[in-house]
Amino acid sequence: MSHEKRLLSYIEDLVRHYAEYACDQYELTLDMLPESQQNELVRLYIESIDREIEWACYGSDESINSDFLCSMLGMLKNNNHETRALFAETTQRNLLIFYKKTLGSLLTEGCETYLQNQMNEKDYHADYESGDVVWGKF
Repeated sequence: MSHEKRLLSYIEDLVRHYAEYACDQYELTLDMLPESQQNELVRLYIESIDREIEWACYGSDESINSDFLCSMLGMLKNNNHETRALFAETTQRNLLIFYKKTLGSLLTEGCETYLQNQMNEKDYHADYESGDVVWGKF
C-alpha cells in the first residue's frame, strides 16, 4: 500500500472513531485527537510527502533562538536523557504546529468523504442547490 493510501485509510479510521456528527456533517479537528493519534497522523503525512520536511521542525519560529535550535544545541552540548527528551518533545510539538493547517484540511476532507460514503451506501446522492449540498434519492 502506498504512503498516501495509508494516510487516507488512517484518516478514515480517525473519522470513524473520533469525529462528532452534528448538523448533518462530521467534524474532526487535530485538537480532538489523542496525542498518539496526532503523532501517527503527522508521521503518515510526512511519509506521504516523501519525508520532505524542510523547515517543519522549527514549527512557527524559524529564528536563530527558536525552541528547536536551542533544544538541539542543548542536547549536543550535554547529551543526556533530559536534553534528548526536551529535543524530542520540541520537535514533536513543532511538527504538529507546522502541519496543523494541512492536517486540519485533510481531516475535514476525510469527514466529507466519510459522510459521502455513508450516504452513498444508503443510496443517497448529493445535489448542489445554491452552493448547499442536498442529499436525496435522485
